[in-house]
Amino acid sequence: SVLASEIHDVGGGVFLQGGDRTHLTSSGNVVRDNEIWEHARMGANANDAVHIGGVNVVVAHNQIHHGQYTGIRWSGNDHVMEYNHIHHECYNSSDCGGIHSGRDWTWRGNVIRYNHIHDVQRHHPGASVRGIMLDDEYSAVLIENNVFYNNDLHANIGGGRDNVI
Repeated sequence: SVLASEIHDVGGGVFLQGGDRTHLTSSGNVVRDNEIWEHARMGANANDAVHIGGVNVVVAHNQIHHGQYTGIRWSGNDHVMEYNHIHHECYNSSDCGGIHSGRDWTWRGNVIRYNHIHDVQRHHPGASVRGIMLDDEYSAVLIENNVFYNNDLHANIGGGRDNVI
């Protein structure tokens, strides 16, 4: 787990995965009460503030801001992303999200709730950036009780099925 840390001026922030996807065994990993800013200093694409994978990683109560690319990116199942304050992400990118995942229909059971997401805006030519981006047929996520404002787009479902907002 990564708890109560300040992470800044780095290439990427936190990369954490665990659990067993075959049996959906929980990782028990937690990313909580951190402030992560000025991540993606060495390159924009794929240098996320938080990148989680596997099964049941909880990302909660973090301040994530001023990054060139995505605030939270995930792969896998049964993750919970809640009570995070995410702003000024994707500031040197397009086709990006403050919270972002995509391209696998088997990553199911994830929850995005009670987050405060604002000022995620595109400043360069290209595709829009979004507060929450479900990319390329992403499926089966619950998005509820988030607060959005001043984003290029607040939430985007790029295909997929069984998504609930």
